[in-house]
Amino acid sequence: MAYHVSWIIEDHVLYIDYKGEVSLDDVRGSTHDVVDLIEGTYRRKPESIVTGVVDLQGASLRTILWTTLNIVVKQVNDVIDPRIRDLKTGFAVLITGSERAKTVISLLLRLFSQPLTTVASLDEALTVIEAMYPKLEERLGNYRENHISAETSQQ
Repeated sequence: MAYHVSWIIEDHVLYIDYKGEVSLDDVRGSTHDVVDLIEGTYRRKPESIVTGVVDLQGASLRTILWTTLNIVVKQVNDVIDPRIRDLKTGFAVLITGSERAKTVISLLLRLFSQPLTTVASLDEALTVIEAMYPKLEERLGNYRENHISAETSQQ
């Protein structure tokens, strides 16, 4: 499994972190996990809007890039959990420096009318979300302090 799905702020901001070579099974599994978490949020808090942060900094997408383009044309429903089309989601924040990854993910998200912005780091992603949802600023600051600062000091 080349991905990990977790909450940055429960019921508001999801973090999907891909590492290593990402396969179609990883995409299938991660979208399933994301949809399960979002559906759970909407059952508890129907007024919520969940924003996703997709981190591709540690991912290799060589295999999936060309395969995905073929699948987009032929079998999108087999890769992306179809329940995602019916969810009220916020925008997605993609963390990557790869132009090819930006293009492929952008195409996939546009198929589902998902707004997207691209940044270079998790810190930038949190800054974008703070600007969009000012009431989350304190909680995002706490996450930044506890996770990003801790990772930086370990390196």
